Amino acid sequence: MRSKLLYQNSFALVVIVLAILLGTAAAIAQTSNFTYQGRLTDGGTAANGNYDLQFALFDSLSGGTQIGSTQVLNTVAVSNGVFTVSLDFGANSFTGANRFLEISARLPPAPQPDVLDRAS
Repeated sequence: MRSKLLYQNSFALVVIVLAILLGTAAAIAQTSNFTYQGRLTDGGTAANGNYDLQFALFDSLSGGTQIGSTQVLNTVAVSNGVFTVSLDFGANSFTGANRFLEISARLPPAPQPDVLDRAS
């Protein structure tokens, strides 16, 4: 009877260890890619149409150093002011320090994008 109880406890321990190892493997597999959803207005009303958007990551609200490269996304669908994009500034971009996202937008055929905001 005692050996049966020992076997059951050993089996439970093996299952727990495997669960922990599988959970650790899933955490290691994470990427630096993330989804950003924003709201865009044009002239005070919710924007609609295909916009060219640029995203830049900085280490300060004003001035500062740019982190990673500028993400340029052309023809982003904006409906009732809402848009969703996928961004990736690189594996070393988010180290735990404050980061600020600067967004620029233009409705083609406008020649230059307008910087909208830099926020955390």
